[in-house]
Amino acid sequence: MNITRIAIAGACLAACVGGNLAAAAGKLDVKYGGDIASPRITYAVEQVRLACEGVSAAALHVSVQGTDGPVKLNPEGFRIRSLADRSMEVVGADQSGVLYGCLELAGRIRAAGTIPADLDLTDAPEFKLRGPCIGMQKLQRDPYGGHYQWPYSPKNFPFFYDKEQWREYLDFLVSIRMNSLYLWNGHPFASLVQLDDYPEALEVSPEVLKKNREMMHWLTSECDKRGIWLIQMFYNIHLPKGLGLGTSLRRSNPKAADYTRKSIAKFVEEYPNVGLLVCLGEALSGKEAQVEWFTETVIPGMQDGLKTRGQTELPPIVVRGHHIVEYGSHKDVLSKGLKLYPNLFSMVKYNGESLTSETPRGKYQQFHKDMAKYSGTHMANVHLLSNLEPFRYADFSFIWNSCKAIRDRLDGNGLHLYPLAYWDWPIRRTRPLAHNSSAIGCGSRSGLGIAGSWTAIRKKSASIGSAA
Repeated sequence: MNITRIAIAGACLAACVGGNLAAAAGKLDVKYGGDIASPRITYAVEQVRLACEGVSAAALHVSVQGTDGPVKLNPEGFRIRSLADRSMEVVGADQSGVLYGCLELAGRIRAAGTIPADLDLTDAPEFKLRGPCIGMQKLQRDPYGGHYQWPYSPKNFPFFYDKEQWREYLDFLVSIRMNSLYLWNGHPFASLVQLDDYPEALEVSPEVLKKNREMMHWLTSECDKRGIWLIQMFYNIHLPKGLGLGTSLRRSNPKAADYTRKSIAKFVEEYPNVGLLVCLGEALSGKEAQVEWFTETVIPGMQDGLKTRGQTELPPIVVRGHHIVEYGSHKDVLSKGLKLYPNLFSMVKYNGESLTSETPRGKYQQFHKDMAKYSGTHMANVHLLSNLEPFRYADFSFIWNSCKAIRDRLDGNGLHLYPLAYWDWPIRRTRPLAHNSSAIGCGSRSGLGIAGSWTAIRKKSASIGSAA
């Protein structure tokens, strides 16, 4: 298979498709195995249709079988094969499996200039969550004297409102099989939702709130059709000034807990396809306070929002290891959280705020192992990469070995990747090597690393039991 395209991915696809829809536009006749119409399936099929322009093709058969169908498929896995009369079949474990199968097939058609003959390929990602982050933060002092708590507004983050740039970036991410995108901010909810119980908490004007809502609805929908979770990061306990409690609390109080729970619930209710990245540090202190806040405020907020929305699929909640391993909170935060919310992930910096070793060891290795022991799935955060600036992040063998280390030395099954120049996104510092985008600096810079690391894990996973 096109190993360069599909490598560091985890494993996460489940199920459902069926029906019979009309044939796609153009010369390609698309036959659906069941009532599976969705924006993700439509996007997937369109990639094959575009690849078949100028190529003689008969039909594309698309279906979702689940993980335990006629062919054993892992989550997000697929089978593609050639059929008689220049027809093709894509079977996915779920809709993301169909998406990745169609992308793989489209790439092979373009490379060969024809419909591949005698093709029969089964594959799936290795890592369960994989994706980059974008900083909704600045190096300058925020309105409260810190760096993290910047309201979402056209003045602060003009790139956030550029739909053309987002389309290009999201197309790039799905082309290398990323399934998550993180927005980092101190307290984003006061820019994205308005609560009837706390109108004073809103930090943007009604006009900006309207614009933010429109953009978030659009962005989450665009992510969803590409199989990407949009995951919002926030620090705890950070609060808007208008709430009258201060902007940073070391311990909870009833008003702060009620406001935060309702903010999370409203965020999840209002925007489709969103997850949470929770940092219990930067303010919140002590084991008891961290466990209580996570299990009695954050998780219930997510559950309230899903219930109101009528959504049964659990989005990811990722718990950052920052300041919870040090307090000894990680065991109870994760084990108690996992009982309340099964789709729980943990995350620790790969080896601090640098990328200097393909054999992480010592205290950072132990941090990872301690977190992985108690979470559902553990991830490595390749953090600021300050030691690499201004160089290109493109050394294949180093990335390959670093990603093997995430799995084999750190007990990880996911990747969270900072752009090379986090504070400057999306300003491009170097010409992209792996993608023709000129506008999306994060895509060019971090994408090189992601694509390379993807290749690393896929090459090994072909014979996962005998690897080096």
